Amino acid sequence: MSTSPQLTEQQAFLGIAMSIAGADGRLTMDEIEDVVNFIARMEMFHDQDVDVDGVYDLLKEHGVDAFTIAASEKLSQPIRETAFALAVEVAMSDGDLGEEEMALIKKLIPSLKIEESIAHAVVTVMEIRSRG
Repeated sequence: MSTSPQLTEQQAFLGIAMSIAGADGRLTMDEIEDVVNFIARMEMFHDQDVDVDGVYDLLKEHGVDAFTIAASEKLSQPIRETAFALAVEVAMSDGDLGEEEMALIKKLIPSLKIEESIAHAVVTVMEIRSRG
């Protein structure tokens, strides 16, 4: 098993969001739809085929830790921050941040080289968005 997947920028971004969606051990169609709807609005995904199944296979093959390290190396800092924000949004989409999701969010902060102040602000904003 290879520990470092070769990723495109789009695969790296998508995989980060998908990893958080599946952090609780199941990846639902609603979660996948949320991710796909979000990325469809992004410039980096215009005119790109999104291979959700292929990214899912890479996540399973290499594991979340190796995948996020490879993803971090592929993404610029602003895009890593956007990927982190999407991951938090997906994690909180059901209104509850489970233990597995919180553990993965805490792992993503250093893996994606997110400043603590930015990570805290993102989580706070997403908590506010998920109220009510």
